[in-house]
Amino acid sequence: MDSNFRRFFTCFKVITDILIIIIAFCLGYILKFKLYWFGIGEITPSANFPDYWEVMLYIESLWLIAFAYTGMYRYYQGPVARVREIASITFGVILGVLEIMAFSFLYPTFPGSRYVLVYAGMSALVLLSVSRLSIASLIAYLHKKGRGNKRAVIVGSSQTAQRIAEKLLQYPEYGFQYCGFITDRKPQLIHPLKKKFVNLGKFKDFAKIMRRQKITAVFADDLSAEKLALLAEFCQKNGLYFRYHSEALSKNIFWEDLDAIDLIGLKTQRFREVNRIIKRLSDLVLAVPLIIVSSPLMLFIYLGIKLTSPGSAIYRQTRITRDGKEFQFLKFRSMRQDSEKNGPVLSTKDQKHRTTRLGYFIRKTSLDELPQLFNVLKGEMSIIGPRPERPIFHKQYLKKVPRWDERLAVKGGITGWAQINGRAELTALPQEKLEYDLYYIDNWSILFDIMILTKTLTHVLQRKDVF
Repeated sequence: MDSNFRRFFTCFKVITDILIIIIAFCLGYILKFKLYWFGIGEITPSANFPDYWEVMLYIESLWLIAFAYTGMYRYYQGPVARVREIASITFGVILGVLEIMAFSFLYPTFPGSRYVLVYAGMSALVLLSVSRLSIASLIAYLHKKGRGNKRAVIVGSSQTAQRIAEKLLQYPEYGFQYCGFITDRKPQLIHPLKKKFVNLGKFKDFAKIMRRQKITAVFADDLSAEKLALLAEFCQKNGLYFRYHSEALSKNIFWEDLDAIDLIGLKTQRFREVNRIIKRLSDLVLAVPLIIVSSPLMLFIYLGIKLTSPGSAIYRQTRITRDGKEFQFLKFRSMRQDSEKNGPVLSTKDQKHRTTRLGYFIRKTSLDELPQLFNVLKGEMSIIGPRPERPIFHKQYLKKVPRWDERLAVKGGITGWAQINGRAELTALPQEKLEYDLYYIDNWSILFDIMILTKTLTHVLQRKDVF
């Protein structure tokens, strides 16, 4: 996002927040003291809104400080940007309410009805969420129209560098205008870039190229230490947006200060134990009611398979879950009995001839996945997580895909972040699937799971990319 564009919308956010705080306290006051206007509640003549109006400057200041502290004026990017923004709003409102409660405790004359504060907080949460999502949608729309975008260049031409360019082209709402690459070699291009690849020149001329192209954002991938130092220094001196990716570093890192010496640390655990407990509880809360509600449908499908094709109605297959443990993965059988007589099949394309008539329907609608709710109940799987692989494919990927085993930090899932970003296509792209899986693990939250579940239901209803 262009710096002037960012400043304008930051000021716009502050102004709307000030108005929303006033409206929220008016609503809180009305809900507590003035509902008798509508024939509800009792008259409270001693409660005067002017008392709140006199200290509104303090209230505004305390809440704006809380909003800034919790990151409400940051600009979030990426697929979970909205989730992060809603989370920052929630924490900002809670912190603002606590600040005012503490202030009213220190200064007894300060009007601080707890009910007014709670009602105002709830009102603010709703109004701020609507406001921020509307602003985010407006910003995304303007970026798609080419307004306020940073002119971006990619230094390097590796597969990862090309995927960065692909994302910039695919998601203009992130606020970047793809201009081309700076690279010393002609790369083997990934399919989406075959018509979009532009080589602006070699690395030795990067400063001239960036000035000529009026570049304001730089993405780089796996440069030598010398090249990285030169590029970083140039970007810092010229105030350019700079982001660097290195395959040598896990995403699961943190920065640490040792007496003014910056150090990079690696976390020993990708997924904290408290997160495992929360995730397990959320799995049970979802799985138990879903099993009860869907049991008549599962019985109907079970009988339908038994009556229309020979063989077992339940298909069991060994899969790999958390920490490399094997388990029996359950599905309603959709394939013919001899569909894998020549060995396991990796490709998910052209499988219609291998399915039964009923099997094609339940596979197309994802109803064949329902028995996996029992895997979740037994603790072998989660509702959301990386899709568990078969041992034979897992061993193959371990040899050819770096860091493949890191996806085993959590239990396999019925659906996942990789699946809703290309459910069928990613089967033959393990490296890209791994990146989605690790992104999910590193950014896990209950809100993220809810978003994935919602998108999964949308994909299923649209019958999108199931095979």
